[in-house]
Order: sequence, then C-alpha cells, then structure tokens
Amino acid sequence: MMDGVHGTGNLPLPEPDDQDEVPPQRLGGDSANSLCTGNAQIDGLKSIRCSNTKKQVVDTDMPASAQAGPDAQVDSSRTHEENAVAIGRETMHADIRPEGSALSADLQEKIQGIAQQLAVGAVVVPEAGEPWAPVPSVWRDLQAIESIRNTGLSATQLAAVEHDLRAAISTSKHSPADMNLLLDVVAEITLPQGRNLGSFMADKVYTGLCLPNLQMVERGEAEPNSRTFNSILPNLAESAYDYNPFGRTLVWEGACVLFAGPRQADRRDRLRKVVFGLSNVPGEGESKLETPWDFIIAVDELQVDEDVDLDALRKKS
Repeated sequence: MMDGVHGTGNLPLPEPDDQDEVPPQRLGGDSANSLCTGNAQIDGLKSIRCSNTKKQVVDTDMPASAQAGPDAQVDSSRTHEENAVAIGRETMHADIRPEGSALSADLQEKIQGIAQQLAVGAVVVPEAGEPWAPVPSVWRDLQAIESIRNTGLSATQLAAVEHDLRAAISTSKHSPADMNLLLDVVAEITLPQGRNLGSFMADKVYTGLCLPNLQMVERGEAEPNSRTFNSILPNLAESAYDYNPFGRTLVWEGACVLFAGPRQADRRDRLRKVVFGLSNVPGEGESKLETPWDFIIAVDELQVDEDVDLDALRKKS
C-alpha cells in the first residue's frame, strides 16, 4: 500500500452482504483500546447511504469564513504561511553539521514558536450549542514542521525537533484524544524517512473507518464513486466523534486526501459538514450519539449525500 492510496486494485466494491461487519474505530478513543467499537455496518446501511433521491445540502451553522474552510482565514493563513516559508529558508541556509550537532538558534526559535501555537493557540474547547469549525492554523503549522524534515537535517537534529514539539504539546490543554493524535503525527513527520502529512492522515482515516475490504477506487475510475463516498460517511462521523475541533481538523484534512479527485473541492465541503456537524457536547435535553444507527440518522439529517447513478453502477458490475 503506497502513501495512503487505498483500494487501487481491480476488485469491485463489495456488495452489502459481502462487506465485513467491522464497526468504525473511534480515532479519538483510548489508544490502548484500538479495537473498533460499536457496529455501524448493520443491515440496511448502504441502502440508506446510497439513496438515489436528490437532496439539498444544508450548511452547518458557522461563520462564513469558517464555512469556506481554513483557506478563508486570511490573516491567520498569511501568518502561518510566512512562518512555514521562514522555517524552510532557515533550514536551507542552516549549517548542517555532522550527526549530533544542535539546531541553529534561529531555527530552534521558530520551531518553538510553532510548538507554542500547536500547544496553546490551537486549543479549542467548544461549549454546548456552539458551532464547530476547523482550526485554520493546524495543518499549516504541521506542514511547516514537515518542511524541516525535507531539507536535510540529520536524524539527531530531527529528534531534537520532535523533543521540543513533544515537550510543549505534553503540557497543553488539548483533550487526551487530540493530544494523542497530534503526538502521533509529530512522531511521523519528524522521522527522516517518515510519510508525508497528508498520506499519514489519509491512512489514519481509512483505518478508522474499519472497512478493511473497501476498495476506494474501482477499475477505470479517476476517484471514488458516489456510492462509495456516501457509504462511508456514518463511519467517518463516528470515528471523528470523540475529537475536539483540533483533532477533527486533522481527520477532515486526511479524509480530503483520501477522496482526492475531480470532485475534491465539493467533497471537501461535504466532508467538513460530516466531521464538524455532530457535536460531542450535548445541549440541554440532548444526549451524545452512541449507536451506529445514531450516526446513520444524524448524517442523513445533514443532507450531504451525493446523487448516485445506480444504472451506471449496475452497468459496471
């Protein structure tokens, strides 16, 4: 399996009766209990998710800037993009000594600045009734750190980068789920031969769906078809449910990589609604989502399904 690209073989997407009944893994759950919990692959799941009825997409209640995603946060984008460029340039011009040498003072200062942003500035603890939205700085800050690995630092120097990041993150007020995910990402993107950020999170998301027989792309397709897209949405919602907005931002970006293709821009928005549209902080008189049917019904109410051309799918089968 290469760089987070899943299901690129020639096997057809399993029919509902053939799909392994493995429930979605709560990515934000106890890392010691990595087995999937619940049972989202119950009878009727795909018939519900693969409806051919045209539905109007209803947006979640959030500011216009947040609706457009992190790229719309202009001021924040500029700050962190400049920081990423500065880190890349500093690394390129750093005096890369033999293994065991310390980082330059300027580079270390920039790394500590991003560590502080990840550990403090990006912490979001939503309250009941508040709309949930992506945390714009998260992905760019991690990309900035990733750029260090790609510019020639030694393994010892990268270990020093990870140490600084881990020290700051470990004292943050992130939820345990968000912190564990962030530490996993940092560990990967500071390895000399580690995977890139997008591929790593795409793999995390795919694993969290707990659909081991799912073929993302069928023969002759440029991207996953609408039937596949619709069918995984409840699983995606459940796997992201225990995270706060920080962790959900990473899940969302990973899901967008997983569904890369001609319709990525539209799907990015639909995936955002699924990942951020279901709060785990119940309001008065509400309760948390618990069962697979809770997630199926809740995602159905978000009205994010794509129209499915069942005739075209039958001709392919």
